[in-house]
Amino acid sequence: ETQRQRLCAIETFEPLSAFQRIDRNMDMELAPLEIVRFLRENAVENISEADCSSMISYYKGQMGEDEVQLALGFRDFLAIVVPLESPSLKEMVQ
Repeated sequence: ETQRQRLCAIETFEPLSAFQRIDRNMDMELAPLEIVRFLRENAVENISEADCSSMISYYKGQMGEDEVQLALGFRDFLAIVVPLESPSLKEMVQ
C-alpha cells in the first residue's frame, strides 16, 4: 500500500501512460511476458513470467472472476496501482 501511495504521489505519474508503456502490442491487456519485459528493461531481473502469471491469477481470483484470463486490462491495472486508502483515487477504479 505504501508503494502505491508513493507512486500516485508523483505528480507526473499518469496511469494510462504507464499502462500503454507496458502494453507493447497495444491490445489493451498486459500479458505476463509484457510485464516481465518492462521490468527487465527497468533493471528488475529477479522476476519470471511464471511469477507474473501467478500474480495475475491471484489478482483475478481475488476479484471473483470465474474464468481466469492471464492478462490485466486497464481497470485491473488501476486496481493494482491505485492506493486503497485514497477514496478519490479508488473511485476512479470502480
